[in-house]
Order: sequence, then C-alpha cells, then structure tokens
Amino acid sequence: MKKEQLERMYRHAHTIQQLIYAAVRWFPHQKNPPFSADDYAVVLRFIECMTPRQFIQMFPIDKTYDGERWESKDYFTTKEMCFRRGLDSPIGDAWDVFTFLWDYCNPYTRCFLSSFLNAIERERRLDGKPSMLESFFEEQGIEIPTYRRFEAPNGKAYFQNTKTGESLKEAPSRPKNFLVEGHRRRKTALKEIYMDNASTHFDFYANPSSIHEKGRQARKTLEEARAKVARCLNVSPGEIYFTSGGTESDNWVIQRAVKPGDHIITSSIEHPAVLNACKYMQSMGCEVTYLPVNSVGAVSPHDLEKAIRPHTRLISIMYVNNEIGTIEPIRKLAHIAKAHGILFHTDAVQAAGFLPIDVEALGVDYLSLSGHKFSGPKGTGVLYMRQGHELPPLLFGGHQEHGLRPGTENVLGAKMLADALEFSLDEDRIGYIRDLRRRFVVKIIREINTVFLNGTVSQRMHPGIVNFCFPGVENEALLARLNSQGVYCSAGSACTSGSLEPSHVLTVIGLTPAEANSCIRFSLGRNNTAEEVDYAADCVIKAVHDIRELNGWKGAL
Repeated sequence: MKKEQLERMYRHAHTIQQLIYAAVRWFPHQKNPPFSADDYAVVLRFIECMTPRQFIQMFPIDKTYDGERWESKDYFTTKEMCFRRGLDSPIGDAWDVFTFLWDYCNPYTRCFLSSFLNAIERERRLDGKPSMLESFFEEQGIEIPTYRRFEAPNGKAYFQNTKTGESLKEAPSRPKNFLVEGHRRRKTALKEIYMDNASTHFDFYANPSSIHEKGRQARKTLEEARAKVARCLNVSPGEIYFTSGGTESDNWVIQRAVKPGDHIITSSIEHPAVLNACKYMQSMGCEVTYLPVNSVGAVSPHDLEKAIRPHTRLISIMYVNNEIGTIEPIRKLAHIAKAHGILFHTDAVQAAGFLPIDVEALGVDYLSLSGHKFSGPKGTGVLYMRQGHELPPLLFGGHQEHGLRPGTENVLGAKMLADALEFSLDEDRIGYIRDLRRRFVVKIIREINTVFLNGTVSQRMHPGIVNFCFPGVENEALLARLNSQGVYCSAGSACTSGSLEPSHVLTVIGLTPAEANSCIRFSLGRNNTAEEVDYAADCVIKAVHDIRELNGWKGAL
C-alpha cells in the first residue's frame, strides 16, 4: 500500500519542489503503515538541494508562534538565521539539513521533523536499542530511571520502573502546556536600550574611518547596526545607508533619481518632504503628476497605470499617510512600476515600527525611514537602495556610506536606531496599539453625535493614528482645551504647523475648509495605557460638548 502511495505521489509531482511539499504535508499523517526513517531521509536529501529562498516560498515562516515566550525559534529568529547564512545557496552547503529544520519555524516542517524523530525512535525500539534521549544521557554519564506506562485492569494509568520493577501511583493527567520559570526571555524596554547605549557611548566614540583600535571598534558597531536594520527589512546590509532622517532620504531619491526632462509620479497627499522636493524638480525642468486619492486617501493602481508616460522615470508613493493613517497598496503600485521599468520609491517613515516592512515582498527600489518615528533618536534615518540602483550623492565630501553619503557617521545614532527598530517589530505590541485605537474610537463615536473618522476603518489603517472631524468645533479651541488637561494631539502634520491653510491631505480627500479646520489627529503608541486612552476620550467628549454648546451649534448633540 505504501509503495503504491509513494508511486502515485511521485507521478503527480511535476517538480522536486512539488514532491517535497507533498511529502512534508503528507508523511506525518500516514499511520498504516507508517513511513520508515529511510523514507524521511530521501525527502531530507531533496531539501538539501533547495535554497532557503525557495523553501520560504513553499513553507512561509510562521508569524503566530510565540517563540519569545517559549524560548523557541520564532519568525524573527528564523529570518535572521536564513539571511545570515544566505538565501540563494543550497541548504546543504550551509547547514546540516536536520539542524536547518530544527531551527525553522513553520507548523508543517515542525510536524514533519517530529514525525521523523518518532520514526527513528520506533525503529530503535524494534531493534532493541535505547531511545535517543536514553543514549544521550548514557553518553554524558548520567544515570536516569526509565519508565514504562501501562494501564491496570481497573483502567487507571501507572508508570513502572524498567530496572527495578517498582510501580508509581496513578499517573496524574498531563498538563497541556509547560513553562519553566526562569527560562522566559526578558523583554527589553526601550528605556533600557537608551540607557545601555548611553552608558557605552564612549566605547565607540572614535571615528569609524580611523584604522586604530577604537576606530575599528566604532566601525564594527556601525556595521552591526547596518546588518540589524537590513535583517528587519529583509534586505542586504550593503543596501542600507544611514542618513539624518526621512526628509534627507526622500530628497536624496527625488533629486538624484531623475534629471531635467524626466517625468515623476507622486500622490497629492504626500509628506512635504516629497511634495516640496517634487516642486523643486519641476523648477529644474522635470514634469510631475500628482495622483488623486479616494475619500479614504487611497491611491488607485488604475490611476497610476494611466499616468505613466514614455519618459516616466520615478514613482514615489508613501507607505502610510502621516495625517489620516491610510495604508497604500504599495506592493501593487510597485509591481506596476516594475512592469514598465520605472524606479519606485516609498516614504515608509510612518509605517516603520507599526507595520512589518518586508522590502523584498514589497518590490520597491528605494525606501525611507526616520528613527524617531519608532522611538529611535531624532536626527537619524535610513535610505534603502536596491543593489544596482545606487544614486549619486546628494552631498559632497568624504567617502563615508559606501562613498555616497559623506560626513562622519553617527555611530551612536545608528546603533540606537537599529536597536529601536528591532524592538518595535513585535507583533504583540502592534496588536496592543491597534486594540487601544479601537477602544478610543468606539468610545468617542458612542458618546459624540455627528463625528466623522477620516481614513478607513478596515485593516488598511495605521494601528496608532486616529483623525476625527468634529463639526461645529474649531480645532484650535479644542487643542487648547485638551492641552490644558494634559492631552497632547495636533490639527495636522507637525511639519506643516504654522500654516494658516487647512491640511492639504484633508482637502484632497474631499473635506471643505471648514470641515478640515474641525479635525484633530491623535497618535497612540506602545507606551500608552488603556487608562490614558479612556481619560483622553473623556476629555475629548466633554470638550466637544462644551465648545458646541458655547458656540450655539445647531447640529445634533
């Protein structure tokens, strides 16, 4: 029967990858008869010939397994393992295939490996050999009693010592979960990251371009930070460039990826760093198309396709809008750009630390980050440049950053940025912020009539940004009232504060100037608590009611 099953599986598998996929998913569930250890070994030899990149496509790394709690391999440690060893060399060149699968986090491969070990144990018992665990303890010179489980005629379970014959009392039911106290991994707080880095600042204060010992230490710290950022973004360290922030990164791409006569496409709701850079390039002879957005601030892939011209050189669309939190369909937009041979840049400043960013999956050529958006130090940033698409320098000077971004490197800033980015990419924390946002929104909407939420309520929304419109309430009056009560929010982007004009983002999505001047943006983070959210909501509710009553607003209350 098993031979016929194997032959059928081989016949229907058109590629080795299909065969491996079928075997890993199927082997563990065949009990009658079970597969032998040799059958599993054949599959393992096939896996050795695959690359980690091919394997990840077949068996995606599990993002739900709580590895940090259980001290086991999880999503981030598995990614780090694969990227450190390389994605495009055969697994067998860098790993023992058993070790690779042991450290790999995927439910199917985990089940396959467990089944393989069971097959080995089964055959050892049939051969009269001790179990692998018994053999291990024997090799280490550790004597341990072994027990056989059996059921007595009364139906109760007992354990019998195989050496002494002694029977233990009735076996208690086995708990479903085990956790050894003291083996939990301590979650490092951002405060501790800052303190640790500050205390060792002078350990890498030297110029990383110097060849003396302290300079080499600083260089090592800088490159470790670069590698950490690269792992977080799923790219190569050589594609990461440290900058002073998102504004510099945006300008570097927009001013250097195009030349006079080229065509640029961007959206009408971009950050000023992109919009003003595009306006500057217009003055230098470039053409710029500003794409419209729908009522929730989303760019249409169809509109992008229609806007492309023969001389379109660059498309720049932000990942997440900084005022209303809408997540743009970057993967689809980048795919369109690639199909036409056009460079694609995304300002991901608002996304970092709140959304997982897999650059390889997004398919972008350039990506901007700003350290302070994910609790890193201000004045630090990153520009990702895809290999083969390096840009000329924006500044001129020394040979730093692969000769493309001169100036003595901010080693401490780079290290703290990398540590903060790694710390922020915790799905539990992201889910926590999303829950706070939902709690805040629900309470406001329940207690205030005639209130509108700008953006979308779907999953395509930044987990920590909330932008409300309160008709009949001027945002300046509301901001002053909330500020006096310790609730700090804003009427729009901090980068446009001081302007008398309403937010360009809000007017583009269809709000009137009066409606735009009634909007308030709240930003929630991992340091906020449910109690703080409830307090802020209560303050907002009372302030809105008071201001409307004072103004004699005739709308529904």
